[in-house]
Amino acid sequence: MARIPVPIRTKLAALLGLLVALLLIVGLVGITLLRDANARADHLTELQRKTAAYRDLRQSTSDQLSAVASALTSPSAGQLDTAARQLNLARFDAERLEFVAADERELVELVRQAHAEFIGGLQAVLDLARAGRSDDARARYGTTARPLADRLDRRTNQLVHKAAAETLDAVEASRVASERSQAAIIGFAIGSVLVALVLGAALSLSIISPVRAMDRRLAEIAAGDFARHVSVVNRDELGALAAHLNEMNDELGRLYGEVEAANRNKTAFLASVSHELRTPMNAILGFTEALLAGIDGPLNDEQKASLGWVQRGGKDLLDLINEVLDLSKIEAGKIVIAPEPFDPRELLETVIAQHRSLATGKGVRLSWREEGMPEQVVLDRGRTRQVLVNLVGNALKFTEQGEVEVIGSGGSDDDLCIEVRDTGSGIPAEQFDAIFEEFRQIEGTVGGTGLGLPISRRLARLMGGDVTVRSTIGSGSTFRVDLPRDIRGAAASRAVVAPATGGERLLLAVDDDPSVGPLLEKMLSERAYRVAAPLPANAVAEARRLRPNVITLDIIMPGRGGQDILRDLRSDPVTRDIPVITLSVVDAADAPTDANAHLMKPLKKKDLLRTLDDLDRERVGAGNR
Repeated sequence: MARIPVPIRTKLAALLGLLVALLLIVGLVGITLLRDANARADHLTELQRKTAAYRDLRQSTSDQLSAVASALTSPSAGQLDTAARQLNLARFDAERLEFVAADERELVELVRQAHAEFIGGLQAVLDLARAGRSDDARARYGTTARPLADRLDRRTNQLVHKAAAETLDAVEASRVASERSQAAIIGFAIGSVLVALVLGAALSLSIISPVRAMDRRLAEIAAGDFARHVSVVNRDELGALAAHLNEMNDELGRLYGEVEAANRNKTAFLASVSHELRTPMNAILGFTEALLAGIDGPLNDEQKASLGWVQRGGKDLLDLINEVLDLSKIEAGKIVIAPEPFDPRELLETVIAQHRSLATGKGVRLSWREEGMPEQVVLDRGRTRQVLVNLVGNALKFTEQGEVEVIGSGGSDDDLCIEVRDTGSGIPAEQFDAIFEEFRQIEGTVGGTGLGLPISRRLARLMGGDVTVRSTIGSGSTFRVDLPRDIRGAAASRAVVAPATGGERLLLAVDDDPSVGPLLEKMLSERAYRVAAPLPANAVAEARRLRPNVITLDIIMPGRGGQDILRDLRSDPVTRDIPVITLSVVDAADAPTDANAHLMKPLKKKDLLRTLDDLDRERVGAGNR
């Protein structure tokens, strides 16, 4: 039905018309069968009336014989007149046969003749009795009337038996016809229902299946998969819609590729420019520091003030350069989260101490307190400090009077929660989302790059947490940082990792030890390798998504072991050809045979580099063959 080249509206109308036609046919069949049943019932009624008339005639004959016999026993004028009246009434029984048995004319005529002779014979007997010839009347009764009555009874019995036989045949025929009618109605109804169901199911599938296929494809497109088209065989509106969807997919894929290329170029440009700017800026700050220290001779107050402005501007510019570098690393997926245990209270004290001179210079009170902070957390200390520095620095920057208070607590799930409250002018609710966008600032503010808050939120999310804000105009703002207490084993899986691009290579490190990823990153710092370290449970899915150049795989891990993961990688057409290096404490003899190489822990840099070089040579040799 999907291939019929007519609109869906026409298909639905045709199906509805078919259902109406089936209902009409079922109704007509039922009416026809009901009419036949009524005709059979009328026929049975007619046969019953005929049988009753025949039996009445037979009973009337018996009654006439009895009446005449009684009158002959003691003949009197009254009894003879009564018998004569009954004889006259008996003629009506014979005449009624003409109406109830019009289809039995020949047999009815014989009965009427026999009945007339019988009545005539009895009348003659009564006439003899009235004449006073009782003996002759009795003799005539025995020799004439009785034989006539017997003959009439035989004729009448023929009618009765024939009517009874016809009644039985009619009853049996009615029963058979009723069963056939029921079977016909039930069969036709079932057939109609089946036809309607089949056609309805076919039409439904021709609509639902393409809709579901396009819905799944839209979900894939929303996830960034533009690699395939949706296949819909319909030659109706849904087929046209699928064709438009495929055209949109191609166009979005093209645009997405252009955006990705532009984004990569932007990231590369920012990284390159930031690096080139940071080198001379460090030189400027270094020489300024040297001049202020009096290395090249004493300076007067005016010179010191001028160099102080140079130094502060240089530091601000260096901070901007560092923020741009951080942003480019995050967007490129090159930020590595290195968990380590530390005391968050000690870290918070150092951040407060760093900003105390700034607060004092502005006349703003800066304080902090704890409300059940955990004594130890396992986070990336440097990135956590960067988030707190950005939030406290922002609060002091936009607070002209009053105070900035930092509160550390255990959070609702006994995690780390830090709130930075200020008494600044506040942030409009409609700008809550804008302040976390790159290079966006609140309208009316001056200074800054608009990168501190976006970078802080991204870093917090890379560690499995988040940065949120609540604010009231005129009363100040509160920025809240929520971070897990321990991100070991999960930090790498939360990082936003992009597939390798250009000349860059990607190594996927599958290990339950979170230190393996950063270790490999350091060992490969001189090579064009980037390291991604997903959770072992997500290893196969990440390998399918990222398609790395090589995978290192630990064998002994809790939950899913390395052999199970390797088996899944080899059975998947997308990942089966990716080289896998098993990296474990087990000997090479106990390592899986379908791995490309095996390295022992503790890992040595030279062994890793040599193995990667061997795999490269094997790949080149296979390509030449």
